[in-house]
Amino acid sequence: MEEATKRLKQEETSTASESLGETDMIRTNTVRVGSATHVEDDLSWGRMMVGNADWRYWGVYDGHSGWATSTILRDFLHKYVRRKLDKLSAKDLNDSEAIEVAMKSAFIELDDEIVSDGLAAIYEPIPHAGAMCRIAPSSCGSCALLALYDPERSIVHVAGAGDSRAVLGRQQDGDNGDWVSIPLSVDHSGSNPDEMARIKAQHPGEDRLFSAAGRFLGSEVTRSFGDNRRKWPKEALEEWKNGFFGRVYNTNIQTPPYATALPDVKNINVKPGDFLILGTDGFWNHVSNEDAVHCVRLWIEAQAKDIRADSEQKKNIELADDVQTPGKEPERHMYPYNWVMERDDFIVEDDNVATHLVRNAFGGKERDLFCSVMSLLPPDSKEARDDGTVVVILF
Repeated sequence: MEEATKRLKQEETSTASESLGETDMIRTNTVRVGSATHVEDDLSWGRMMVGNADWRYWGVYDGHSGWATSTILRDFLHKYVRRKLDKLSAKDLNDSEAIEVAMKSAFIELDDEIVSDGLAAIYEPIPHAGAMCRIAPSSCGSCALLALYDPERSIVHVAGAGDSRAVLGRQQDGDNGDWVSIPLSVDHSGSNPDEMARIKAQHPGEDRLFSAAGRFLGSEVTRSFGDNRRKWPKEALEEWKNGFFGRVYNTNIQTPPYATALPDVKNINVKPGDFLILGTDGFWNHVSNEDAVHCVRLWIEAQAKDIRADSEQKKNIELADDVQTPGKEPERHMYPYNWVMERDDFIVEDDNVATHLVRNAFGGKERDLFCSVMSLLPPDSKEARDDGTVVVILF
């Protein structure tokens, strides 16, 4: 248990920054829990001047087929967005539609550069090793979820391409003070009927784009950065395969590009007490939007009551495998790959709310499950769980 918790906390961070006033603080908690030998997920957060205002940004990038694309997004996506925002007038910076257009343009521009630079490297007379390095960000792929906070208008803008997810938690006014979950992203995957219809309309007559399981040309996601297999011309893919160790899985390429990095963009006014969860699918595979908000609610209430791991209240919580009947053999547990946790399994043990979320998504009170999925090492760990990255912003 101790070793599993150590691995969980290995890449957690916690920061706080002033917002509009000296007493207004935005707290950011993050955690990244790898499964691959080289973690394919990445994340970023920080501040950037937009007009005369000190904006904040947060991003999570779910890489696949390698880490090269998500690393590019970590370092450059917010810079491309800022460059687009710098071109807006003061009036347009107060227009959410103008900001949406700017964010979409930045996503598309960066992806075009990633894909075209890799394509050019195949044909340019450069050393083979240099070409391989330039091809990597386009042959790998990544989802992207980027949130911007405008402190002057207290608005969050969220742009997402792929199946990483953004959810806002908010306590309702009234006597009961129930918490609600507000989705601020769209899952761009083969299980989304709107995405399937969009792609089929763009590529009529191509009946083999989706598998029976909903995979889109071999991938879970329908929108992403990189992923040259779904964007390059067929002839270029053959050159890549024959001369640069490329792995081409789909032979029925007819009318590329099939995938896009065009994001859906949503915005919402936020107020003190709200919180925003950004996470990759390695987290969301195991918990619903509503239960994730409930899980943060438990953490907030525990912080208010100053509940700590050694308190009497925590000692009285029964944990799976902590309580055994004398003389009885331990119960044998089996878990499916995409297990889903329930609220009754949640527990509060962490000072970092992002770590708290991942702990509960990976088992919570079910100590056996938590220790199992955290103890496996690559490559076996990939059979149990994906990389998981969570960013929580507390307004």
